[in-house]
Amino acid sequence: MKLKIGVVCTLFVALLFPVVSSSLSYSLSLDYSAGNFSLSSMSLVSASSPASAKDGLYDLQIVSYKSEKLFETSFSPSSIFFSIPINNETRNSALRSSKTKVNLLLPWFSNAKTVVILKNNSKIFSASLTQFSSCNENNRCDIGESLTLCPQDCTCGNNICEENHLTCARDCPSGGSDNSCDSVADNICDLDCEKNGDVDCRNALFRSSNMSVGVGLFVIIGIILFFAVRKKK
Repeated sequence: MKLKIGVVCTLFVALLFPVVSSSLSYSLSLDYSAGNFSLSSMSLVSASSPASAKDGLYDLQIVSYKSEKLFETSFSPSSIFFSIPINNETRNSALRSSKTKVNLLLPWFSNAKTVVILKNNSKIFSASLTQFSSCNENNRCDIGESLTLCPQDCTCGNNICEENHLTCARDCPSGGSDNSCDSVADNICDLDCEKNGDVDCRNALFRSSNMSVGVGLFVIIGIILFFAVRKKK
């Protein structure tokens, strides 16, 4: 629970201060033993991550919900350590170990799903990053997602009608062609509504019918008057 609250607070700060959002990073602590990795701890921190590297024994990838590579780098665990404290006798007598701790600082992505470690293109480790994500790329603007944090799912507010008037009145005006009948009484006939589906369409039809009847009566009265005048002459 504390972890989720911390993530929410960090994301909230990132929204208030865009400069900070560009320096959010995952802090991963891994246990390494004879070519195997296990997760020790993971957190989200406000820090800039180092640039990606190309030379290393292992490849690391951050993958999105749509299985797209968001970030890729390489690294090699350090397997050399010195006796502590270091003195003249131990300085040149480094020992080699098959076990060590690997600490990684990786850039944060709102739509990241997993972090994967590979060796020779074969996956040997993966861990979920979903607890830190704010965009699950499921084509729905879910609770907690927004146009700022998740433009892939949340398009309302981008001035393009990709929704309909009921779900995004900001982008889709009432009565527009959005494949949805809004049935809003605003004197605008929504052409997406079926017959009698929009009260404004019924009112428009009623006004049109009344106008047609009125014009018809006017024409008939005019014809009667015309012949009546001619008869008198």
